[in-house]
Amino acid sequence: DKKHLLVLKTTFAKSEDGSGWVSMVQVKNGKKKLKARKASVYVYVGLDYDGVAEKQSDTFGVTVRKTADDGNVEFALNSKSLGRLKGELNAYRSNEGDPDSSIDMSISVHKLESLAGVVDVVKKGGKSRRKGNVAVLKISGVLPLTITWGISPSALDDAHKMPVEPSAVAALVQERESQFDEQFEASYHLEEKGFDDGQIAFAKAALSNMLGGMGFFYGRSLVKLPPKFGIKNDMESFDMPLFSAVPSRSFFPRGFLWDEGFHQLLISTWNVDITKDVIAHWLGAVREGGWIPREQILGDAATRRVPEKFVAQVADVANPPTIMLVISRLIDEAKNKNDVEFLRKSLPRIKRWCEWLLKSQSGEKPGSFRWRGREDQEGLLHPNTLASGLDDYPRATHPDKSEYHVDMLCWAIMVTKVMHKLCDKLSIKAEAQKYLSRAQELISGLDELHWNQDTQSYCDAGMHSANGYFEKVLLTAKSYG
Repeated sequence: DKKHLLVLKTTFAKSEDGSGWVSMVQVKNGKKKLKARKASVYVYVGLDYDGVAEKQSDTFGVTVRKTADDGNVEFALNSKSLGRLKGELNAYRSNEGDPDSSIDMSISVHKLESLAGVVDVVKKGGKSRRKGNVAVLKISGVLPLTITWGISPSALDDAHKMPVEPSAVAALVQERESQFDEQFEASYHLEEKGFDDGQIAFAKAALSNMLGGMGFFYGRSLVKLPPKFGIKNDMESFDMPLFSAVPSRSFFPRGFLWDEGFHQLLISTWNVDITKDVIAHWLGAVREGGWIPREQILGDAATRRVPEKFVAQVADVANPPTIMLVISRLIDEAKNKNDVEFLRKSLPRIKRWCEWLLKSQSGEKPGSFRWRGREDQEGLLHPNTLASGLDDYPRATHPDKSEYHVDMLCWAIMVTKVMHKLCDKLSIKAEAQKYLSRAQELISGLDELHWNQDTQSYCDAGMHSANGYFEKVLLTAKSYG
């Protein structure tokens, strides 16, 4: 915290079964030369339903009991959906601090409609209630200061609840880090492959960020039908859940269809069960006709991070089917009946999605494909193609129905090859042969449709102006006649 010249170090660990967790925050002066000074830390306890402090269909309450005059608090949470939870918060003075200084703690309980209201409570204060749905704890003391708090199911006895003493928390975090390091090397073998410590540390941070950004989302998509349906107003889809990784939890807190395949290629090596769960959720988003919205903007928290014009998902716009790369890996690594059964149960939705993709993105020429959703855009010499994932890759300057795209054809080839492999794995021989033949036909189209003899490369085809340029013109009254 550069503004207040503070250094905050936060650590966090879960219990083995995930039912409890503990966190520790260490607060120090930002500069060693600074004299001992007092700082305050606010901790609030509540349940967050997509930014709302209490879900209407749930009952939730928090009660706080101060158990000591010097930095110790116990609290209980009671929720209809989660059951009873108990927690403990402790604040400790470091040996580096003033031994005669004390820790001050104040507690207030509030009834808030949104957790955002905590900010007002901190800034303006507010009358504490006997019961409420959010508790705000203020801990003040001379730096350095350590604060720990843990949550455990109420059914656990004291011997099994999450530890809150700093040394015990540090030991638990160290244990979890060692477990992570062992599983990381066993999964990716970077040390064995000769990568140095810095490279391995970077890779661990990347994986941790990917896993830590995963989320569970719930809500409705806003859908825009293509013009041929004659319906101008956007429509809401059915409520649906989604467990997914995200490109960035802070800036893009939502699922992206083409990103998720790449995410799961990484995660499946770490824990294939996580990947199966994620794929099952994405396949649950397949509509009756086979379409999957390329962005899953579910719930208020996700919607707030999206410009309004991009919220509605257009029902004929696709995204690269990268999840099929993961399906291909799952086929290769299927080791037991459960693995094969997962593929068998997934097949109907995978097939529906792939058939929709091959049909909806087909071009005017037999065997060609064209990304939908590409339109003339004012001020752009090369209009974007957001559906392709290669947003600003230079394509034809004048989008129209006659163009066809080499990358979409390559994805179509990959899809048919994986469908062949999947059907073959499940001993559906006729379907397997059908997709093999289709893949061979599409491969032949690469040369026929996209090979450019002059450049010796495969290229898009379309209406293109090689000599176009933009000219800035100053409009005056005379310009209008």
